[in-house]
Amino acid sequence: MRWKTKWTMTVLAGALLLSPVSSASAAVDPKNLDTLTKIYSLLVDDHFTHPDQEKLLKAAVSGMLNELNDPFTNYFTPQEYQQFVDAIQQAYAGIGVLLEHSDDGQALVVKEVYAGTPAEQGGLQVGDRIVQVGDTAAAPSTLDQLADLLRGLPNTTVTFRIVRGTEAPKSVTLTREAIELPMVAQKDLGNGTGYIRIYSFGDRTTQEYAKALSDLQEKGAKRLVLDLRGNGGGLVKSALEIADSLLTKGIILQMHEDGNIVSFDADAAGDDQLPVTVLIDRHSASASEILAGALQKNGRAKLVGETSYGKGTMQEPVELPNGGYIKVSIDQWMLADGTTPDHVGLTPDVRMTRPESFLNAALGVLEPDHEQSVVFDSKDNTIPAPLTLDGQVYLPLRYTVEMLGAPVTWVAEQDQVTFTLQGHQATVRLADGVVTVDGTQLSGHPLRVIDGTSYLSVDALKWMKVKVDSTENTVKIQTH
Repeated sequence: MRWKTKWTMTVLAGALLLSPVSSASAAVDPKNLDTLTKIYSLLVDDHFTHPDQEKLLKAAVSGMLNELNDPFTNYFTPQEYQQFVDAIQQAYAGIGVLLEHSDDGQALVVKEVYAGTPAEQGGLQVGDRIVQVGDTAAAPSTLDQLADLLRGLPNTTVTFRIVRGTEAPKSVTLTREAIELPMVAQKDLGNGTGYIRIYSFGDRTTQEYAKALSDLQEKGAKRLVLDLRGNGGGLVKSALEIADSLLTKGIILQMHEDGNIVSFDADAAGDDQLPVTVLIDRHSASASEILAGALQKNGRAKLVGETSYGKGTMQEPVELPNGGYIKVSIDQWMLADGTTPDHVGLTPDVRMTRPESFLNAALGVLEPDHEQSVVFDSKDNTIPAPLTLDGQVYLPLRYTVEMLGAPVTWVAEQDQVTFTLQGHQATVRLADGVVTVDGTQLSGHPLRVIDGTSYLSVDALKWMKVKVDSTENTVKIQTH
């Protein structure tokens, strides 16, 4: 394959992103270059403050980069660049957790605790909210800084405060360790379905993905859920290799070369028989969008979740004489249909809003007859609670339907929502509470709107052939 030969040859050691073949560039005006050098020299030699040369250099570089209005063209000191590389390669000294920003911007939320790490040994749990690291409190503007503070040198300690559920905040002190986290995680979901999550696209990703898929297929996996949620990208080469392994034809990626558009095509050696569904979210970016977009635009897989981040540019890191690096955006790439996700993201085929419902929806795409169930436990305050009104049990509409694997669509101009569950098409008019299933209007009061939240009666769900079991403290709903 053309891209496999050419791009592998052009990769530099330690490069994070592949560069395309050279394209035409504007010639640098020597007078401008001399002027820049002259100003720098004058300020260093003659200005009465005798400014620090490193600070002056960073200020000059910052000014030029700001003019580009491109958040992905960045200057790194040698230390910053190494941290960037380590983040892509999932290797660093830290505590061993996967974090994301909380919706309210007031905490880092633990999404995963890796086995054998200080975090696991210290008792951290999924869902813990980190609200302070050292003396720095969590705020929307400090969350990235908090994540950096959790990292550091091996065998050094870090103290932070966590909030778990309704418990009082508590301080935790852990000793950082050198950690090389997996690029890929796998799980056998049973019933012939395998699950692979890709955390980052680095040097090990393709090999770890291939091994995970092989292991799952040996266990009987005939379908695959590929999870790219929270994956901010990395090596383009890894994304291309995995896309190619799932395609036997079609365009994976298009780029610009000397004013022309060049296509990088899949070869016939891939596997186009394994059913695949891809999970994406607002944090799926760059190389994740290349892989997801290649599969979607070639009709190979449906995307489930929410609109992706929208980064359709490619960067090349270039080492500088002072040991630092500049990461430069060198092209805006396109997918098979000529579109780019830049600034707009990829649109999911099945749009969901509740993150915990994404996997159920993906299973519904892969296995239309897959049995789904949701349990409402009155003791669990992390999920919306059912209501009992006039002797009738009502369940939160959107949460319930999405957890059963069905997207809910709001039609704004008609102030109504629609969804299809168990093959039955339902329309819910929010203004007057009328619920229609397969053209038949349900009697009674199938819908209640309480404090802006819509609740659907269990009788309405039974009408759609959904099994409902209700006890004093628990409501269980199940498709069958």
